[in-house]
Amino acid sequence: MMHEDGLEGLPMGILILNVEGALILANSVAQQICDQLLAIDADDAKPSSPVNPFSQPIHRIVEAVLESRELFPDQAVIIEDAVSLTATTTIHLRGRWLDLEIESYILVMLEAQSQPENNPEPVAAPGWHRTQR
Repeated sequence: MMHEDGLEGLPMGILILNVEGALILANSVAQQICDQLLAIDADDAKPSSPVNPFSQPIHRIVEAVLESRELFPDQAVIIEDAVSLTATTTIHLRGRWLDLEIESYILVMLEAQSQPENNPEPVAAPGWHRTQR
């Protein structure tokens, strides 16, 4: 059984959903980020619905994770996306399967990253290193 208490100490947002996309657990960081993403959807006239209570970026991650299981059943695929909240804050989303002994879940990790206003250069993606010319 999963316990929400262990998720609260993490510096990133964690959502755990069942295979139907229904929320099982979310830590407080994830709830805050989801609220911010839903506010962007509302501003863009893309409100959530009772069928899909998540923002569009999270919905896309969940759909891609579900599709990855069909296309690549024997591979551990991580789906990534990034959404700009403001000129200085970007939300990085990562989704993957969380296979436990009894059941499989969808794990979505949300991480807000800020960059100083005086440094408009985008942050390098993990795994990529900048080189100087």
